Amino acid sequence: MTEADAISLLIEACAGGDDQALAQLHQREGGRMIGVALRILKRRTLAEEAMQDSFVLVWRHASRFDRSLGNGRTWLYAILRHRSLEILRKESRFDLTDDMVVFEGASDADDAETLMEKLDGASRLAQRFEVARHQQHARALPREVARRDSTDRSRTARHHRCLAFK
Repeated sequence: MTEADAISLLIEACAGGDDQALAQLHQREGGRMIGVALRILKRRTLAEEAMQDSFVLVWRHASRFDRSLGNGRTWLYAILRHRSLEILRKESRFDLTDDMVVFEGASDADDAETLMEKLDGASRLAQRFEVARHQQHARALPREVARRDSTDRSRTARHHRCLAFK
């Protein structure tokens, strides 16, 4: 029996409500799953969250697993990948000033001066994104205020009409 077959059997046991099978699945694949999620999310806490959410989803949806469509490991990591990407999109937790992004262009051959220039460039880029985001909110604010003001005037007029008829 291959490792993939063993994982498939564990998932099928989870579908039957076997919590020990889930624990074994976690023990076998948990470390690798955190590694995969960490490559996507770049933060350990988010990777752990994605892994935990994935195991909850496996527990809830194990009955949907069909061995004829693929092996259990593929199904497990597809859930993890989708959950990681969902966290990345939904939470918008990606910070442009993270060390991973700032030093992405750095190499071992760079001297301290070159690294500082790259750091400054990344900081300027992050500031530009922040300014653009605030400008976008500022442009939307007058429309929102006008909409609310119009709604308030409509309500006031409707209340006055109601009072006039009484």
